[in-house]
Amino acid sequence: SKRIRFVSHIHPADIPEFTNMQQLLMKGMLYREIEFRLSDAAGRYRWCRLRASSQFDAAGKVSRVIGMLADVDEQKRAEEALQYQADRDELTQLYNRRTARRLIEAILEEPCVQGYRALMVLDVDDFKKINDSNGHMFGDSVLRAVADILTRQFRSEDILARIGGDEFMIFMPGPMEREQGENKARILIQSISRILLRMGLDQSCSIGITQIRKDGGTFDRAYRKADEAL
Repeated sequence: SKRIRFVSHIHPADIPEFTNMQQLLMKGMLYREIEFRLSDAAGRYRWCRLRASSQFDAAGKVSRVIGMLADVDEQKRAEEALQYQADRDELTQLYNRRTARRLIEAILEEPCVQGYRALMVLDVDDFKKINDSNGHMFGDSVLRAVADILTRQFRSEDILARIGGDEFMIFMPGPMEREQGENKARILIQSISRILLRMGLDQSCSIGITQIRKDGGTFDRAYRKADEAL
């Protein structure tokens, strides 16, 4: 148990759960089941399910642990693919509204020790005109282009979502200051204006942004304020 984090083929992110299982079984827990990633001979991580059970000596102390390891990689990846599809907007592959709200609410439950969090709502200007003039397939390509810009300009920890029609939402968990959020919004408007111009459109987008104070706040209140700003 002391060497496992240095010599193990277990995925680094899964080691804490694995060592926790070890400790619980050594303390006398009868049975434990976990899923974790284990590298194979080619160095590729595969999902495994471990069912482990403690055995005791005559004095009632844990003498050993026996277990069964099963390769569940295909099943796990199929489940992940289904979950990915359920969480995403089909057209842009950003989060859908329901998933974004769930993720944001979970973050808002945790305190922000300094600075602020920020929520943006983005709307493509006169999007109906784009659809009416160029057709819905062209309109879809515009939405995908906007989503691509969002993906490239924001961090992996930021939450990006298409929340309906031509409306997008960006949540930045911070900490950040007001000027940072405003600068980000200005850069985003410029980037989207340039890409729309390349597509033959003399249009841009509008962004409403609100700060969420470090002492908390609800998703509904933040979204309402950002939508009013928009």
